[in-house]
Amino acid sequence: MTNTFDVNITFERTSHWFRVLWQSLKIWSDLFFVLMIFAVYFVYQNYQLQTRMQLAIAPQVNDFYFVDYHQIEPSSDAKFRYLPLKILAVSDNEIHFKVGNIGHEKAVPISTQVKFDAPMRRNYYRAEELLVSRDVLANWLESGVVYDFARPQNIYINGWIVMKLSDLQQAD
Repeated sequence: MTNTFDVNITFERTSHWFRVLWQSLKIWSDLFFVLMIFAVYFVYQNYQLQTRMQLAIAPQVNDFYFVDYHQIEPSSDAKFRYLPLKILAVSDNEIHFKVGNIGHEKAVPISTQVKFDAPMRRNYYRAEELLVSRDVLANWLESGVVYDFARPQNIYINGWIVMKLSDLQQAD
């Protein structure tokens, strides 16, 4: 016959091992949870980029393409090569772009390109236009010349004004 003292000692040893096991599993489960959050975040970012690039295949007036302009025009500034392009007109075979005048050294997010309502400034775009065919645009998308894309639903992109209301009404 066992006495209660022996049962309590066995229970304490067992519960101690369960606590140690639980603490070690908890550390790994917390790490796993954080890694899963990061994985979901990066998968979602990739999904958003792919969705935007699918929209880029069917260009519309007032779309913004963010490009490595040095690959388009090798004689352009190699240091400040990342520029925005805005579509002015779309026809069956050709697309007319307004070329941005303010470049960046690295590919920056859309919010940085349009920050502080930059597209509304007088010197944001160059005077000359860029005329390309749809095939050239498709080639830019495949080769990575276009690194991001934005299609404003109104006059804003990410809360910053990017065009006049009259530009939006002309596109409709």
